[in-house]
Amino acid sequence: MIGIADYTPEDWQRIITTSAAPSEEDDTYEEWLEARDHVLAVLTAHGVVAHLVAVRAEALFAWLQAQGLPNLSKHRAAYAGQLIASGGAAP
Repeated sequence: MIGIADYTPEDWQRIITTSAAPSEEDDTYEEWLEARDHVLAVLTAHGVVAHLVAVRAEALFAWLQAQGLPNLSKHRAAYAGQLIASGGAAP
């Protein structure tokens, strides 16, 4: 099972504006939604069970700081994976 990060527009904006690699981020929340939905569709088509996981900016930032990690998409994905593994609840 894979967890895919799901953000509110407000959390997405906070997370993206603090990204360590801003050039790698989608320009708008709508572009990000389209990309997220595409990834979900591709995974589902390949038989992968993927679930959206609510990620809130403050909890993510605390986790990144505790892990000593920069705000990068791969680390946000790891956080979403950790949430899904723990039942989907933010720590």
